[in-house]
Amino acid sequence: MIQLLPLTQEEQNFLAHGKSGRSQPQERLTRALAAWLSARLRLPLQARGMTASALRRAVDTPQWRREPLLDSLWLTRRLGGRQVRGAAAAEQAGLTRTLDQLLAEAWLDAPQEFSRPQALTWQVTWDGQSAVLELDLPDAAVMKRWAMGVIRAVE
Repeated sequence: MIQLLPLTQEEQNFLAHGKSGRSQPQERLTRALAAWLSARLRLPLQARGMTASALRRAVDTPQWRREPLLDSLWLTRRLGGRQVRGAAAAEQAGLTRTLDQLLAEAWLDAPQEFSRPQALTWQVTWDGQSAVLELDLPDAAVMKRWAMGVIRAVE
């Protein structure tokens, strides 16, 4: 007969509340952002939510804005490079698709919980470098249609 060890507090929280525990959707999105980018780039990086600099204009679909250094990191790492030198890369469509897929998944995971500000901002850091990533969001009804379309396109 096998004797099982008692559950740890972390395991009990997971079983009681799910993987995300009681964290807010924006916090889960921040953690997911860091995890997805770290995995895709094969580089440990961190994302830290920041206060949006200002409310942006109304948008029809989610709009990502990022510093060119983040696109340079994406291009360099996806082509097998190790060090990012400069920030001359054009906006990378693959990075935008990855960010869209992440956002669609996070939105559809808990749309009713998502207390949506009009804009979100993150500081993304890696190897002593950092870049700002911003996101403008449309209203909830538009977000649901958009997210469903992104997920359908992936399949």
